[in-house]
Amino acid sequence: MADRREKRSQLIILSCLDAVEPGVMRRFPRHLTLVPWFSLPLDGIDGLKSALASTARRLAPIELTGGDEACFGETGEARVRLLQDATLAKLAHLTLFRLVEEHGGHLRSPQFCGANYVPHVTLQEDGWLEYHESRRLNRIQLGQAVDSAHGGRRIVDNYKLGESWHPSKG
Repeated sequence: MADRREKRSQLIILSCLDAVEPGVMRRFPRHLTLVPWFSLPLDGIDGLKSALASTARRLAPIELTGGDEACFGETGEARVRLLQDATLAKLAHLTLFRLVEEHGGHLRSPQFCGANYVPHVTLQEDGWLEYHESRRLNRIQLGQAVDSAHGGRRIVDNYKLGESWHPSKG
């Protein structure tokens, strides 16, 4: 008997603080999560990739400056660096969050999206965003969970952020 469950991929939209190329890795380097993990039917990935490329051209590069430290997670186990001014990150999140919904994405943790989204950089083995450290993020990445001997994550693609979008233009 055939399995009637729809095959889905586990995806995430992020912006890495340092240059990263598509490929498999053990974990993502330090990054700003723009849309947390979501599942999408396998046959919907190409449509999402095309929409991401188009949307990224309309989003402004994201300026980050490290703010206070906080602890996230059910038991406070995840050390994170909040952002001093998260306006552009929040606007990018809302735009991309809607895009994922429009393409049939099912969020693993919807309670952390939309009005509840708190932009942050999580402490990783390769560091994080230091207090008052500033970065300009010019690309977003589509990431995927993979079952591999080389790692459990994959950067599917990079999308260059455009210069034409501004908050006043919505």
